[in-house]
Amino acid sequence: MIVSASFAELHTLGWLERLTHRCRARSVETAAIWVNSERGTMRKYSETRDTLRDRWKLSHLGRVQQHP
Repeated sequence: MIVSASFAELHTLGWLERLTHRCRARSVETAAIWVNSERGTMRKYSETRDTLRDRWKLSHLGRVQQHP
């Protein structure tokens, strides 16, 4: 199981395709599920958790487009 939170790899062109291909080569099934969360809620969560990864996300917040 891979969980990719907001602002992460799912925004990177080709990432999911490469992951799916590697999994398929090992006979592992994959499924992509998108869960919408309010941006403000995720921001507060990231600020509260305060990990290195969260700090990176928050510093790059303006560069990530919000999905409809």
